[in-house]
Amino acid sequence: MSMNKRFYLATLIAAVLTVVLTCAVHPIYIGLVSDVVYAGGILPVIVGIVADILEYGVTALLLATACCSVYVETVDTAPAPKSAKYLHIVILSVPVLRGILTIVSTAVHEGPATLDVSDYLSTSLVVIIDIVIHILAVFVTRYYSKLHILRRLEVRKACRVLGREYDGDHAGAFPFKSFISFRNPVLSGLIYAAIAILAQLVISRLIYDIQLGAPESADELIEIPLGYLEDIVWAFLTYTATFFTSVFYIKKAIETEENEGRE
Repeated sequence: MSMNKRFYLATLIAAVLTVVLTCAVHPIYIGLVSDVVYAGGILPVIVGIVADILEYGVTALLLATACCSVYVETVDTAPAPKSAKYLHIVILSVPVLRGILTIVSTAVHEGPATLDVSDYLSTSLVVIIDIVIHILAVFVTRYYSKLHILRRLEVRKACRVLGREYDGDHAGAFPFKSFISFRNPVLSGLIYAAIAILAQLVISRLIYDIQLGAPESADELIEIPLGYLEDIVWAFLTYTATFFTSVFYIKKAIETEENEGRE
């Protein structure tokens, strides 16, 4: 399977998981927390965690797909297929799909009358933020990928002059030398995206805490820092998922290049 097909397949999987999340998991969660029988039990907590895993998992899959596709396209000397031009449009359609399905699902399960202008605005804002984070990750990845390939071209010329064996276009970028790198072509985009996701979560929680007012008990006071810690954990897990997904992608890209070279 070509890398382009893998990227499209991953995007399709993300779209399917988005449908499951917005049309099944979220309505079930809302129904459980609204029911006095289940509201105080463990079931809503489990369903809520499943919802978070799906949401951040989809985000991680889309970000890794976007950044790795940019890196592979930049490094690969072979002409990209025409369908590769539309990959990022398809990727960006997933958060748009989630926004539309969120509105539709709310209207179906709670009634159209429950929706007001603020619901449409908040959903649109979430979609816009997702798109901006995607564009940021792609821009950073493309910038450092171009720098990387320029350095590799210089190394290739030097190897020819010195009569040494060239170690390939991916050398220096992959395998990853560290878990976090602000200059690696792929990891740089993913790190800035993770920071943007964390900023979004923290700002959203800060606004919520301000609207909620001062804590009235010790339990509420403890919940405030725990909430921010939860945001940090989810941002970290999202980045971790993008890291290992990128390892898989680039390994497959190198294998594909080697197989095409043998042919």
